[in-house]
Order: sequence, then C-alpha cells, then structure tokens
Amino acid sequence: MASIEQTAAFYIITIFAICEVQVNCFVFRTPKIEALSPTAIRISMEVPDEAIGNYSYFGFHGNINKPIKITDDGQISFFDFSNIEPLLSRTRIVEIGDRIDIDNIKIGDTVYFWIFMRDFNEDEQIIGNLEFTITEFVGDKSDATTNNLSCGSTKTKVKGQKRVCKNSLIFSEEFSETSVSDLTQWDKLIQFVNEPDYPFNMYMSDKTISLKNGTLVITPILTESIVPTLFKPLYLSDRCTSKIKSDCKREFQMLPPVTTGKITTNRTFSFMYGKIEVRAKLPLGQMIVPEIQLEPTDNVYGDKNYASGLIRIAFNYNFRIEIKENTRRAVLSGPVFRANQLFLNNHTMGYVKRDGGNWDEDFHNYTLIWTPERFIFYVDGERAGETGYLHSFAEDLKDEVEHASKWLTGTNMAPFDQMFHVTLGLRVGGVNELTREEIQENPYLNHLEMTEFWKSKEKWLPTWSDGAMKIDYVRVYAL
Repeated sequence: MASIEQTAAFYIITIFAICEVQVNCFVFRTPKIEALSPTAIRISMEVPDEAIGNYSYFGFHGNINKPIKITDDGQISFFDFSNIEPLLSRTRIVEIGDRIDIDNIKIGDTVYFWIFMRDFNEDEQIIGNLEFTITEFVGDKSDATTNNLSCGSTKTKVKGQKRVCKNSLIFSEEFSETSVSDLTQWDKLIQFVNEPDYPFNMYMSDKTISLKNGTLVITPILTESIVPTLFKPLYLSDRCTSKIKSDCKREFQMLPPVTTGKITTNRTFSFMYGKIEVRAKLPLGQMIVPEIQLEPTDNVYGDKNYASGLIRIAFNYNFRIEIKENTRRAVLSGPVFRANQLFLNNHTMGYVKRDGGNWDEDFHNYTLIWTPERFIFYVDGERAGETGYLHSFAEDLKDEVEHASKWLTGTNMAPFDQMFHVTLGLRVGGVNELTREEIQENPYLNHLEMTEFWKSKEKWLPTWSDGAMKIDYVRVYAL
C-alpha cells in the first residue's frame, strides 16, 4: 500500500502549528487515517519530540460521503482527554456502526473530517476541510498495539492479513470501472484447458470479457472469429497464464471451437471460511457452464483430479440435451471432491426455480456460507441447502474418492480447510459435466470428438442467443 503522504486521493497532507502561550510553536502533520475494516478505522499522528507531554486533549469529528463544517459533531466523533504522550504512542480506534446510520464503510467512500487539539494552557488549534477516500482495508498490518479494537473474533482467515474482524467485508468488486484493464483485483486467464475435464473451449480475454453499465460480461465466441483456422498449431507463448506447458500450446489437435473468458483473484485475494455473495445472471445455451467458484490457491492436497477440492458457488444445467424438468430449472452449488463427481455428488445442493423460468432471465443473489463444519447455500436470501461431513470428509469418502487419504493430514473439513480464491468464467462442455448416457446418445459431445462437435454446431449454436454470463458484484464477508 502506498503511504498516506504518497497517495493524494487517500489523504490530504496539511501542516499546521499549535502554539503554546504564543511563544513556542510546534508543527504537526494531519492525523493518518487507515481503514482497518468496514467497521473500524485507525487514527494516528506524527508529532515532534518537543510537543510530547504538552497537550492534553484531541478530538476528531467526521462524516461519511458528506462534507462537514468545523464545530459540527458529525457522524463519527472521537475524543481523548489523556496526556498527548500516551495518546500518540498507542493505536486509537474509532468504531463505525452504532453511532451512525450506516452499516459499513465501503471501498470508494470518502470520510470528511476536522480535528481539534488543546494544550495545558488551554490554547486550542482547529483544522478543517480534511478528507480521505477508502482505497483498501489494511487490517492489522502495523506494529502498533490493537488491544482497543473490539471487532469480535472470527474463523475467517485472509491470506496476507493478520487480523480479520467478525462479519466484516473482506473483499468487494462492484465492476464500476469502464475498462477491463482497470480491474486491478483480477487477472485474466489465457490458456488451453486440458485434464481432467477437457472442455470444448480455451480462455482468452479479447472479445470475451467486457464491462457494461457496472456489470461484468463474459461471452463465448467462436474461435474461428479470432484465428485464421482451427486446424493449425497455436502457441500462446509469453501470453500464457498457466504454469503447465501443455496449457500453453496446441500442436497436433484441432483448436477448441469455442473461446471464452475467465478471471481470478489468485494473485490478490484468497481466504479460508466466510460468506461469499454473487449477484449474477446465468447464461443460457447448450453446453455452456457458468464458472462462479472458489479454487484452491496452493493445492495443498494435490493438483490432479480436484484432490485439493473445488467449491462451486452457483452453476446450472439448463443447457442439457435431455434432462428432467426439475433439474433443468435448478441452480446448483457445493463442493467437488474428484473429477468424475463434478456434475453431481452427494454434497451438491440445488434450488428449483418456482416460476418455471430460466436462470438467465433475471439477476439473482447466490450466497454460499463456508464454515469449518459445513456449506450453506442461499438463493435470493432463501436457504436452499446445507451439507457437511459426518465424521470427516476423509473418513466419509474413503471408499469412493481415491485421494481421500491425503486429507487425513488436515482437519475434518479437508480439503476445504485451506486458502481458496474467487474465479469467474465460462466453460463449454467437458467430459465430467455430462452423463455417460448423454455422450452415448450424442457422440459429438465426447471430448475426444472435437471435430464432430464443431461439425454439429447447427445443433448447439442456435441455443446461444443469451449465452453470456453477467455479474453485478462479488462480495466476501468474514464469518
């Protein structure tokens, strides 16, 4: 994080003097303001040595997103009547919440404030017209004491952050930028996709990822629209984002007929346990699968066949050729333990759309709560399902998941007791997304028959009139 002095949008530097009996003047910097979480900010101030011990009162008054006049109490008020020496040598915390009529400070909010100091001779100094804009939540990153921070304990952990406050907003993406290049919390994937699912798509960012009216739009396109032919080698070279060499080139096989987009917070944000809420409009079209999910950051239990798990927040199968009516209308969520259980397993939770429509018709809120014991799925605030272990996932699944023994080194929740990051994307088909019967009845859906799939595009392409996935926002909260 840039220092306050370096970030003009975050903090306005103002030098001011407090004079004692109009003889001695001390120069101070405006207090440093840091947003620890959506419910707390830290105030600290740098003073010269000669000033320590001479001042007895400090006051702070502020508003959120509303200018404040000097002498106004404001929405936030903080006072310290102790000697300035202990005041300046410890961390001061202002709690945001009960004293004002908002629940949280958000990224992008501006705090307008004025400050007041008094010395032992009753001389006073007031300075106003100050402001700072929240650009990030820094957590407890300083070396200062934070015993005054009463934010409650939580099971949630955030990679790179020492302290997390109970129920706090730990990640937020509103997609309010105008250009995809401005999405600094995300990285775009550029790669082919191979095992274990072998879908009919590759990931590229051009023409597949866009922002429109505060919404992320991920659109599937035909690969032939961006390359001259599907039957010549393609090398992604330095553009490739995968560490696996085979994901960076396609030499002796036909290129995937479809290109889609996918973005990830792998580099910037990972967490363990929490509540993730995604407001999305799911795609409609045969073979299109939304990827709104949490993926393991470090693959602690292995990187093959989902040995380290996968958490699908929301996905649907209304694309299927032949499917039961209730499943067609269902949106699904839950953990994945191995590749051949990607479509459905005993821990998949589902919610059926009651009005008979499809999930592409409107935006819906999909929420997954991930605790050390279970997953709980909500759709538009309505509880849709809950799943967890009986003894432990390693014990419960030892007879059906070949790598379950690897989880014995973890907790009962393993493999879901490690850091995961957010991914948003689209895939097209995949051997593990289909039943054996469907592949037998429709041979062109076999991942080994890429050419047949392409030749049969008149069967699936006309269903893609609303094949884009749209995301309004992503928010992650601590437990």
